[in-house]
Amino acid sequence: MTEPVVDILLATYDGARFLGAQLASLDKQDFDNWRLLVRDDGSTDETLAIIGSWAQQTGRRVEVYENKGGAKGSAANFSALLQISNAPYFCFCDQDDVWMTDKISTLLAAVRDAEASAGSDTPILAHSDLEVVGETLEPLHKSFWQMLKIQPQIVNDGNPLLFQNHVTGCAMLGNARLREVMGQVPPKDVHHDWWAALVARYLGQIAIVPRPTLLYRQHQSNVVGATKWGAVSLLGRLLQAPQNTLKQARDVCRRAKIRAYEFHRRFESDLPPDARDMFAELAALDERNFWGRKSFMRRHKAGTGYWLRDKAVSWLL
Repeated sequence: MTEPVVDILLATYDGARFLGAQLASLDKQDFDNWRLLVRDDGSTDETLAIIGSWAQQTGRRVEVYENKGGAKGSAANFSALLQISNAPYFCFCDQDDVWMTDKISTLLAAVRDAEASAGSDTPILAHSDLEVVGETLEPLHKSFWQMLKIQPQIVNDGNPLLFQNHVTGCAMLGNARLREVMGQVPPKDVHHDWWAALVARYLGQIAIVPRPTLLYRQHQSNVVGATKWGAVSLLGRLLQAPQNTLKQARDVCRRAKIRAYEFHRRFESDLPPDARDMFAELAALDERNFWGRKSFMRRHKAGTGYWLRDKAVSWLL
């Protein structure tokens, strides 16, 4: 049997409700040389039975791993899958989305184009926009990027990844070198896709596909999901739950410092001098004086592309 070119990394947990549609969309991919690696985080519903039945019916290459030590969460689940994967390319897969038929082929082509100029020994990921849909796949927004006011092109020009992840895991594909350099994803306050984006941005390349390649399903059980950003929506959240909104904003800053510390600790000797100094400063930002903290985003071009969000983060640093 031909070795798989792409590993699809599917993290599951009580996903029976929507899993069938996602598996069906994998089966319809126009790129066929892939393997499905599943890691279940202790499901108590029919998740594993659905995967087993689908694998038998389709004859697809599927490997299932069960975590029997108690649920660890989606980030830890995906991180474990990264350690199992060994194909030349990999992509993350959520259990509740629906992929467009050319998702793998489109993202794979973008990564290979980047490899052609940068070399396969360069960590590279490609990511796309997403179409936001509801529980029954009814359209909610044609563009996840527009909905969250994300400007993906600024990732390669500035440092917006310090405070917002512009790379959604279910919409990305990376090469083996990216997976290798990523290593073990830090377990504390660091998401697998954000870690991948940081590695690709500062030690490799990020390629952008400016159109959706999947339907991003929103429902009550979403781990992250899509939340609108804008003056009206932010004001509404502040009025409805001011303490919780402020806490979330402070968590953004706290986690940014944790990520910076972990990234600097892991890659200090590999980073360009300006990036090395920037991550070191952010990690120890609490030790800076008032103006040093407040000017950090401006000095390092760390704006996320939306002024209201940036003002809030800068104020809380």
